[in-house]
Amino acid sequence: MEILSKLLTEIVEASGIIIGAVLAILGGIAATWYRARKTRQIRIDEIMAEKQVEANREAHKRIELLRSSLMQQCNREVLKYMDDRIAWILDRRPYLPALFYNNWMSIRASLREATILEGTLEELKGPQQRTGPLDKLHKYKPHCEKLAGEALAELERIMDLEPVELKYPSESK
Repeated sequence: MEILSKLLTEIVEASGIIIGAVLAILGGIAATWYRARKTRQIRIDEIMAEKQVEANREAHKRIELLRSSLMQQCNREVLKYMDDRIAWILDRRPYLPALFYNNWMSIRASLREATILEGTLEELKGPQQRTGPLDKLHKYKPHCEKLAGEALAELERIMDLEPVELKYPSESK
């Protein structure tokens, strides 16, 4: 009996050691898995941040050019500029601020409507028929300029850039 009791004690002690070793191995595996997962997430976040910085830098340049085009060119030319860059915008949508993307697409839609309206105006005869569509057409440019300004301001806020203040010579007396 005594031998059996010692044998059972040794088996219990040995099983405790084996269970402890198994738990230590599982703990090591869990810690390694957690570290790998955390490292992977950090790397994904770094890649996303790099892509966002690059997309915002390029978007800033494009919205500045768009604002200039809105002031200097006809609607068709500006729309062509935007259409030529639509693939770039769509490819970078996950990295661009939502306000920038939404405003870019809104400007594009507004310019498309304006060019259709311009075509309609060319077909109409007489000043009375043109008055309604012409009044509507005049609202598109300021609307698009406002949206472009909002998009630029959002990019400057995100990129921590000071807005550019143009200084003009004051009128001399």
